[in-house]
Amino acid sequence: MKNNIKMGSGVPNLGPMGPLVTEGEVSLLYDIHESIGQGSFGEALLATRKEDGLQVVIKRVRIAELSEKEREDALKEVKLLSQFNHSNIIRYFECIVEDGALNIVMEYAEEGELSTVILDRSEKKRPYSEDQIMFMFVQLLLALKHVH
Repeated sequence: MKNNIKMGSGVPNLGPMGPLVTEGEVSLLYDIHESIGQGSFGEALLATRKEDGLQVVIKRVRIAELSEKEREDALKEVKLLSQFNHSNIIRYFECIVEDGALNIVMEYAEEGELSTVILDRSEKKRPYSEDQIMFMFVQLLLALKHVH
């Protein structure tokens, strides 16, 4: 799949679902508060949707700095995220291209990543009960079933 994103040249169409990526100004739709994570290709920003006050995370990927293969992978991620609709999977809202960056807007999980929550609890010597572990395991399996 070839998807060359060039600012000002429109947006890629990723198949029968229509354009999943739009060009625009993130600041018109969202108030950005702070960076809550950093990665090799971008950062995660805590933001509020102006329309309704919903807290979201904007994963900002600097596509201008990526190779063609990495850009294709980023677009595949957007397409995949847009197809998931399950209570145990972080919800995707939209993706906006602005100033050489993909801004992937997703649900904000206040408690953070599951792995971080589990490790934090382990470090505090507060193990989960068997029932809690079984509940989390079943929820993970349900999410995995939805993805496949």
